Amino acid sequence: VAKEVLAKSEIDHMWDVIEENGSLDDKELYIIKRRFLSDNVGTLEDVGDEIGLTRERVRQIQNDALMKLRIRMMATA
Repeated sequence: VAKEVLAKSEIDHMWDVIEENGSLDDKELYIIKRRFLSDNVGTLEDVGDEIGLTRERVRQIQNDALMKLRIRMMATA
């Protein structure tokens, strides 16, 4: 499950960065929420089906969004 990939503290910090900066566009935000921050996390395929994208495209958007967040998190650390 995607939630196991990130430590709870990293997820909490990620959410703080998202709320403070608004650094993600709507699609990136939706994907990150569904993959990591939701009580009902979705697979790449689940999320892709919901928004009409392939799981590979969801993975690419997810990775781009995570990179943006990591850069913001390092800048605020």
